[in-house]
Amino acid sequence: MMKPKTLLFLFCIMLLAVSSVAIGDVTWCPVEEKLQGGCEAIGGEFVCFVHFSRKYGLEMMPKNCKCSPSGSDQKLCTCDIIC
Repeated sequence: MMKPKTLLFLFCIMLLAVSSVAIGDVTWCPVEEKLQGGCEAIGGEFVCFVHFSRKYGLEMMPKNCKCSPSGSDQKLCTCDIIC
């Protein structure tokens, strides 16, 4: 019989292989939204990431977030999420 450490190692390898195949089939869609406030010099992208993570959930894995000034006291947040 296999040792528990060997079984755990094989399980991790199988899980990694399955997850990498699943991630390869992901389609990304851009989303954008105007929000109140300006883009901070440090952390503007993070604010956009947090907004879309709360709105769509972390399972949509927001990435490539950008913050652009959009008029007075507004910002345009854009991120890619899983379609």
